[in-house]
Amino acid sequence: RTNGLIILIQGIKVRSPININSLKKILEKANSNNYVIQLIDADIVASLHHLIAAIIRTERSFHSKRNISHKKHVELLLRLCGTRQISDAIKIAGIKPDSVNVILICYGKTECPHVKTILNMIDGDLENNILYLNKEKRNKLIKIYNLPSSISDEDLIKYVLFKTSLIEIE
Repeated sequence: RTNGLIILIQGIKVRSPININSLKKILEKANSNNYVIQLIDADIVASLHHLIAAIIRTERSFHSKRNISHKKHVELLLRLCGTRQISDAIKIAGIKPDSVNVILICYGKTECPHVKTILNMIDGDLENNILYLNKEKRNKLIKIYNLPSSISDEDLIKYVLFKTSLIEIE
């Protein structure tokens, strides 16, 4: 629990292609005023702190009426990527049919009743290690944020947190 929210974050190692259209339909129906549910590409998440910060910024943006999207699950992608362009956020953080590492996020004032349905739609194993920085994720983040390959893991995480926080002042 954070700020009165119940937060579920679950890493998933996917075994076979994801049916994106079916998942989109479920996510559109599942999201409500009571909770937010979203699937994201785990390879763009620098740390658990990065993910929690995006959730808090999403909630803050709606509370202060400074949200970019009318949908919280889309706003979450924007805050996670630090962009004001929905298409860019989906391209960067959205899952693709060939995604291997996925994070299911569900949070709200009540527990989300759709978690099991979504987990059943994905052929994969629960795997929380994908939340942590590894070589592949590090290389992807360096490319996304145009950083030098010599950057330390700690500085990479700090930079991603800084860069994604800039959306607050734009």
